[in-house]
Amino acid sequence: MPNSTEVNVIARENQNLGTASLNLDDNANYQITLSPVNQNTQYNFAYIIDVSDSMSGEPLQAAKNAYISLTNSLIDSGIAEVSQFAVIPFGSDALLNAPLNAAQAISTIEGLSLNGFTNFNAALEKANQFFSTVPPGATNKVYFLSDGFSTTGGNFRNTAKALQSVADVQAYGFGAANIQQLRIVDSDQPTIVAEASELADEFVNSILSRDDISKINILLDGKIIQTIQPEELKESSAGLTFTGSN
Repeated sequence: MPNSTEVNVIARENQNLGTASLNLDDNANYQITLSPVNQNTQYNFAYIIDVSDSMSGEPLQAAKNAYISLTNSLIDSGIAEVSQFAVIPFGSDALLNAPLNAAQAISTIEGLSLNGFTNFNAALEKANQFFSTVPPGATNKVYFLSDGFSTTGGNFRNTAKALQSVADVQAYGFGAANIQQLRIVDSDQPTIVAEASELADEFVNSILSRDDISKINILLDGKIIQTIQPEELKESSAGLTFTGSN
């Protein structure tokens, strides 16, 4: 298989999926790697974390584990090197910790503690504040987590819309989470899990998964010589890979 072979990645929803590379060894074995990292692209992540009293015990620890696992995956994939982070714990009010690097984000997450009621509006306002300070042209992502529903702070619909205009907002819920309210927060559809312990896998898989891919075509001189289906790809923190031979 010549080194000039092209890799054409077909996304399901016209997402920007990062970069694809093809490596060929002397025995004509090859590996395709689809990485979520785009060269020369700045990434900004806002972690919005419910720390209301209902998160006491295992739920808060599971939430911490999920955000830390996500951050470690961003480190492994190389995204963290071109990223800045905001950690926004919210209960009765919200606190903006930013800008942070990956190590600082993990340290901040580890130190989170409980804080009263549940105020979605305050949390979303802090996220908007963070993104108002970042350079234009960056890729902005929000990971929002709650085990319940907003009990104070008033209507948050307009604040959520403002945030969705500058970032891709992914909302996650578990336990008694209110899916209707999370739909207001999320840019598309929220993810609900049965147990808090499932959050870590959901977060890590959200970076780049087989579900983002329709198919991958390998082209030689502009002609398709092989098509790879999503289920043939292997997932890892570094991206998606396929190994084959010619």
